[in-house]
Amino acid sequence: MIRSTATLLLVALSLSSCGSLGTRQAQVTPQRPKISNDTRTTAFGTFEVEAGATVDPGDFFDSNLRVKAGVSPTAEIFVSLPPFINQDLPGSDGNGNGDLRIGFRQRLQNESRSLPATAIEISATIPTGDDDIIGIGNFEDQTGGGDFPNVYGGFSLDRTFEKVYVTGYYRLGFLGTPDAGDIDIQHTAALAGTVNLDERWDGLAELAFQYTPESQFNNGPIFLNLAGLYDLADTIRLDAGVVLGLNDDAPDFALRVGVVTNLGILF
Repeated sequence: MIRSTATLLLVALSLSSCGSLGTRQAQVTPQRPKISNDTRTTAFGTFEVEAGATVDPGDFFDSNLRVKAGVSPTAEIFVSLPPFINQDLPGSDGNGNGDLRIGFRQRLQNESRSLPATAIEISATIPTGDDDIIGIGNFEDQTGGGDFPNVYGGFSLDRTFEKVYVTGYYRLGFLGTPDAGDIDIQHTAALAGTVNLDERWDGLAELAFQYTPESQFNNGPIFLNLAGLYDLADTIRLDAGVVLGLNDDAPDFALRVGVVTNLGILF
């Protein structure tokens, strides 16, 4: 698991080095390691890579890789995939990749003196995940094990209070199930605050809740997400932190580490 995490992060950093050769890179707009998304979008005409891993010792390992492209000054498209997941299950452990996710995010307005910034998002998962990945016990989006695509719609708003950047987030999910024509509803809500500590360091605290009324595995976990964020450069941000489960439906504890890098213009 440690080797998989290190490999994922090294790949992202290597891509950053390749992207810096004669291309125009931009300041990163990281969404990780939050459970929510904020209103920032990838700089127009550039690409970003977000790579990271979540480890709950003895229970699961969840990696994630997301590629984002700025398609306008206020919009981005993205593709994400958990390349490798390991879950400690009764009998044989679950191992394999998760579901492919594709999506679009559009900022509706920038923050002004009287109004917060707002954005909407639309995404869908394609059931490419291995069947023995059941999507229980992880802090990321639902991953694998299903036979039908899932569709999501979300809304974000941001407000700056001196050195604190606050994000409110809600996402509604329509989850396909093995019963033809049967759709489960999923609600995800989060409130996140990022505080600027100095020129390179930020601190993150996020409270998140997810409720899927019809699921036997996921009936309302509440998470506290804490992380330190370090700007290695304007184009590279590192993160490390912990996620704590605050109720019986959430995994107790997990470590998270990752990197976000802007690759510039690649064509």
